[in-house]
Amino acid sequence: MTDIVLETLRALVLLGIVLFLCRVGRERFWATRKGWNLIIAGFGLLLFGSLIDITDNFEALNRFVVVGDTEVQAFLEKFVGFLGGFLVLAWGLVLWMPRTQRLASEIEKRDAHLRETSRVLTATIENFPGGISVFDADLKLVAFNRAFSEVLEFPPHLIRDGMRYEDVIRYNAERGEYGEGDIDQLVQARVDLARRFEPHCFERIRPTGEVIEIRGAPMPEGGFITTYIDITERKRAAAEIEERDALLHGIVTTVGDAIITTDERAVITSFNPGAERIFGHRAAEAIGRNIKLLMPAEYAREHNGHVARYRGSGASSVIGARRDLLGLRKDGATFPMDLVLDEMTIGGRRMFTGIIRDVTEQRQREEALRSKTAKLALMESVASNANRITSIDAFIQSCLDDICEYSGWPVGHAYRTASDGAGVLRSSKIWHLDDPARFEIFRRRTGQTSFKPGVGMIGQVMASGEPAWVSDITKHAGFSRTAKGEDVGIKGAFAVPAMVRNKCALVLEFFSPDAVEPDHELLAVIANVAEQIGRRMEREQADQALRTAKAQAERARRHALSAAEEARAASQAKSDFLANMSHELRTPLNGILGLTTLIEQETLGPLGHEQYAGYIKIIGSSGRHLVTVINDVLDYSKIEAGMLELDPVAFELSQVTDTAVELLASTAREKAIDLTCSVAPEVPQNLIGDPVRLRQILLNLTGNAIKFTDQGGVRVEVSREAASGDQIVLRFDISDTGIGIDEHARETLFDKFTQADPSTTRKHGGTGLGLAISKQLVELMDGEIGVDSEPGQGSTFWFTVKLARQVAGATGEHGRAEAARH
Repeated sequence: MTDIVLETLRALVLLGIVLFLCRVGRERFWATRKGWNLIIAGFGLLLFGSLIDITDNFEALNRFVVVGDTEVQAFLEKFVGFLGGFLVLAWGLVLWMPRTQRLASEIEKRDAHLRETSRVLTATIENFPGGISVFDADLKLVAFNRAFSEVLEFPPHLIRDGMRYEDVIRYNAERGEYGEGDIDQLVQARVDLARRFEPHCFERIRPTGEVIEIRGAPMPEGGFITTYIDITERKRAAAEIEERDALLHGIVTTVGDAIITTDERAVITSFNPGAERIFGHRAAEAIGRNIKLLMPAEYAREHNGHVARYRGSGASSVIGARRDLLGLRKDGATFPMDLVLDEMTIGGRRMFTGIIRDVTEQRQREEALRSKTAKLALMESVASNANRITSIDAFIQSCLDDICEYSGWPVGHAYRTASDGAGVLRSSKIWHLDDPARFEIFRRRTGQTSFKPGVGMIGQVMASGEPAWVSDITKHAGFSRTAKGEDVGIKGAFAVPAMVRNKCALVLEFFSPDAVEPDHELLAVIANVAEQIGRRMEREQADQALRTAKAQAERARRHALSAAEEARAASQAKSDFLANMSHELRTPLNGILGLTTLIEQETLGPLGHEQYAGYIKIIGSSGRHLVTVINDVLDYSKIEAGMLELDPVAFELSQVTDTAVELLASTAREKAIDLTCSVAPEVPQNLIGDPVRLRQILLNLTGNAIKFTDQGGVRVEVSREAASGDQIVLRFDISDTGIGIDEHARETLFDKFTQADPSTTRKHGGTGLGLAISKQLVELMDGEIGVDSEPGQGSTFWFTVKLARQVAGATGEHGRAEAARH
């Protein structure tokens, strides 16, 4: 009985130890494994406690059943130990069952999560924007997507689970993906690389031209994963972007305008070559500095206000608008510029781009256009008043007013040659004064002053016949119209002469309150006006001479005693009339030609219209033709009146012949005929004679030859006909391939107002005076003139002139003196 109690106590002690261990380990590893611990402990009791005698236990039980209680004590001793182990095992099973259920639930959840992850991974691989392949450590295909076959254009039967990497490589090699070479070697080389796989990324250009980006990475347990993306379009787009960027960079680099970008703090971030050229700063000097670097001080202050308003309200009157401003160059000079400013956002930053154009030349052209327009208006007014205003004094007054309005100079005055023949200039009392009270002292002093040739600015202009400009007349030694230290309100001054028959008849003077540097263009314009005044004065004198001639003719007619005297008077009156008529017509025609020249030279503005230019060309041509006709009439009238005289000077023959040919070359080109000139070697170049009249004869005869020649050419030849001492006779032959002249017409060809065929006047024009004048000029040069011609065979006009050889070293005025001796 005692043994039973001991066994029971032993079982309870073991059970207590197990419970203690479970309780102690609750907070540690045992807490999550106590069911399993009890089960293990129960098995331990059973196996190492009572179970070692389990055979004896069953034998004792059998004897108990058969024999009775003979072995009851021994059975109970063993059974109690077995029961303790069984109880511990049962308790462990009770504790383990809920844990097992939880583990099963967790496993199910994990399986569901794994299935979902697998589904997502499969969908991800399948929808990857490119091909994916996964090879295991044995280089067999274990995963891939549909795009893998599509991108690399593999046939369906090739791509399958378990396919060898070598098979894929061999297929690619056979279709030329890796270029030329032994296929086995190409395959083996790539298989070897796969076995020692390393991360890589490269691009392959397929034989079809497609570009594939291939990226590979090894897997931890061997094998590798590779992605294949068709980047053909991306490469093409990148190439287009690079091309556009290159084009944009080229435009920004080569454009002549300045392109400058700044950030919102007005700091320069880019500065193109155009900006370097315009502002003078290098890009490295400008980038990183405030944009005020390029602004004059007043604009820099204004810019600060614009920036402050923009930061405060986000509104700006500058952005998106075109503005005319002044820029500041590196050397401190300012210039007009045209600015267009715009805003943009780059990378979340607000940036500003300014396109700047240097408009200095444009402003200069605009100013030149305004100047030419004003000049044209001035010349038009002068030309119109020359014919409209009958009084010469009123015409001079209108010219002074127009000039002062054009130039902006407030004082204009005219000095006129004294009518008493004293050869001095006196005030004409003709003034233009913007402020008469301001300049009253100067006007009164001027009215009391006269000038002799060479004295003061006015006398110098009178003597030289050339304009003069004095920046500050008060410092001029010859200025005598003020007392010492007196201020009469004028400083800047210029004066121009009006010439009549090469003599100064009038001097126009103009004054400014400020010192002014010479303006040669203004001088040229006013000189042109003065020339118109001179021609109008010449016309006045011609009119007076005509009136006198008419009165003399009338008196002669009344007092003539015979018809011969009356005829001579009529002839004289006719000559006088022709002379005065030429003056009457020449003045307005020269005015028209002056205006035409200005308009023909105009290249800007509405006057550049092609049709308008054609009209102007016609006007100019007509005007020049009329002047030629009038000059012929004037020359002939001078010849008849015995007023035409030669002016012998030293000259070079080639200058005369070359000039004549050059003047007629354009007419010959328009008719598509050849014009040539040759001078015989024995003809000397340095001669003494009247080159102007010799050139006139050549122009008349050569011009006629061109006029009557429609095809072929005209040739001018100069030869020596005779020579004696320092005298030489030259022969000029002008040959053409024109219409020719019959014998009857040749007899009267050199008579005045005569042409070979009256019908040619309608076709070719002309007065018939050219040949008559040429004959008179040739005879004045002790020569002869004639013509050889046949109808339809062309003509050869020839003439001879007697000239003198130049004395060695004699040129210009010295040549004129030598000619006078001969």
